[in-house]
Amino acid sequence: MSLVKIRGNCFKINLGDARNKTCKRKAVLISDSKGKYIQQEISTEKFLDLTIISHPGLQIDNTNFIWSTLKRTIKKKEKAIVFLWIGTCNLTTKTDKYIQLTNDTPKYHSKIDEIANRLSDWKAQIQARYKHTRVIILECPPYSIVAYNKANGHPNPAEGSLEQTARLEQQIYYLNALIRNINNKNLKVTTKQSKVDLNNNLTESDKAGKTKPNRYTSPNFSSDVLRQTKYQRQQTKYYVDYKVYTDGIHPGPTLAKLWLRRICQRIIQLCY
Repeated sequence: MSLVKIRGNCFKINLGDARNKTCKRKAVLISDSKGKYIQQEISTEKFLDLTIISHPGLQIDNTNFIWSTLKRTIKKKEKAIVFLWIGTCNLTTKTDKYIQLTNDTPKYHSKIDEIANRLSDWKAQIQARYKHTRVIILECPPYSIVAYNKANGHPNPAEGSLEQTARLEQQIYYLNALIRNINNKNLKVTTKQSKVDLNNNLTESDKAGKTKPNRYTSPNFSSDVLRQTKYQRQQTKYYVDYKVYTDGIHPGPTLAKLWLRRICQRIIQLCY
């Protein structure tokens, strides 16, 4: 999606209807450094009861930070929606200024399953401790090892990293499919099970229309950075446009604004 389309989509998301409504739940976003870029774009969204807590390099096992943040921001009997935006820093490892793929192997599924299971544990544990709180795991946007290392001065960022970036995109796609399952069902995943669910997130009862649509889901951030190319007599191909990021990982101002408004749209649906 081009910057022009991203900017246009920002204006298409109408948040004004919530100004005259009463907030029934507070919203808390716990994030890695992406949260800082989202927070910088808050302007007309200030009327929403949203608290953003970001921590650079936040990983799924940083229990002290997450629990202490929840203790500071949510009371035990308070109604709240918690957005957890973590997992990115588990997919890649940072050494000095540069990053590389943590699990650089074709058999990565079990490792991603472990990340998904930890996210599922977080959802279950937070909702068990805070009875009036619901947790939504936010999906991981695609990001580029090459673009990030280049932005940080790597002398030859493409060397070995082009293949890693392609494999990282596959791992993110797989992780996001598992996150959708977690938001829908709060289940443990195994490689065998999750492969079946990648393209089939609906149960038989869902297909039969016996269950209500689940609103406790993540926005699809990946769709905002996809662009398409189509040549004559060829199938349309999609690719990630990393030019809309600041450094290959963190969103540029326009993209951050769109992601903020997508999250705010979900807050209005669930909290007002």
